[in-house]
Amino acid sequence: MTDIRYILVLLAGVVLTNWMGRVLGDRVALPLIQVAVGAAIGSVTSLGAPLKPDQFFLIFLPPLLFFDGWRVSKTDLAANAPLILSMALGLVVATVGCVGLMLHWLIPAMPLAVCFALAAVLSPTDVVAAGAVARHIPIPRGVLRLLEGEALFNDAAALICLRLAIAAVVTGTVPVLDSLVGFVWAAGGGIAIGITFSWMVATAKAFMVRRVGEDTSGQILISLLIPYGAYLLAEAAGSSAVLAAVAAGMMMSRIEVSGRALPLTRLRRSAVWETLQFTLNGVMFLLLGEQMPGILSGAARSIAEGGHHAVGWLGLYVAATVLASQPCASRGCSPRSAAGPSAGGKAARRAPFPDGARWR
Repeated sequence: MTDIRYILVLLAGVVLTNWMGRVLGDRVALPLIQVAVGAAIGSVTSLGAPLKPDQFFLIFLPPLLFFDGWRVSKTDLAANAPLILSMALGLVVATVGCVGLMLHWLIPAMPLAVCFALAAVLSPTDVVAAGAVARHIPIPRGVLRLLEGEALFNDAAALICLRLAIAAVVTGTVPVLDSLVGFVWAAGGGIAIGITFSWMVATAKAFMVRRVGEDTSGQILISLLIPYGAYLLAEAAGSSAVLAAVAAGMMMSRIEVSGRALPLTRLRRSAVWETLQFTLNGVMFLLLGEQMPGILSGAARSIAEGGHHAVGWLGLYVAATVLASQPCASRGCSPRSAAGPSAGGKAARRAPFPDGARWR
């Protein structure tokens, strides 16, 4: 019963924070409001429970990544592919180096390889968080597309950096060749699994529609299950589950552009996906905020154990780490150069629904 009450509190918090964001006129990014409200919920209630990362990722990431892959502008993605890939690979490696060295300088007792492992966890930008925050900030359209594209594909680079750092900690050596093979499988395998799974489901769905007709509710349920199937298959195969979910969404967008689904199905599916994205985004940031009091108290204890008895050292560590990553986080491009050929004239808005209309 407590779990049900907690879910209802989170859903009510999503509605409340959305109203607060509208009242503030988007002067404060909605995710920041949700994290603050979540922290307040965690401070004054005892409904929360320890957040398990595996469960958190499985619940929230597949549908949100699938939806982003479905509605991402394929034209912008193809036009900026070299810059996006260079950012997704080189930028992650540069960030790992900068942040890892800064952490080792701040905490000399922490081995350098451990610092690099922690930096690898922090280095990849998250497409969900980046998109949610940037949606309320006046960022040039070209830069926003670059950030979203880079966030879709940087998971594999961060994963290989993490594996290298862990291998250095455990064995004292860096298996470069094995890591490169793992990188190829993590990226290529995840994309291949996502594309193949999405195509197989679409083929089976089209076969059944020809035999028994199209059921709108069933079609919507299938679209909700596809990201979880691709994510779990890639995870079981040891490849990037994040890239699998993104690739599945992009492939389904390509398939649906042929107009196989009925107009009624597309309209209802769009409404369901918009509501699901709104709800999951809000609940995700509320949960992160709800964990904040416990995280800060644990971090304060760790700082004290490190020989610093003032909690202000925690803020110093965070500020220094952020400053170390800023030169790397500049994305290596100006708004003018990032805008590309699509920046001139009247910018087209992103299609609000995942109907594949932006695939060209």
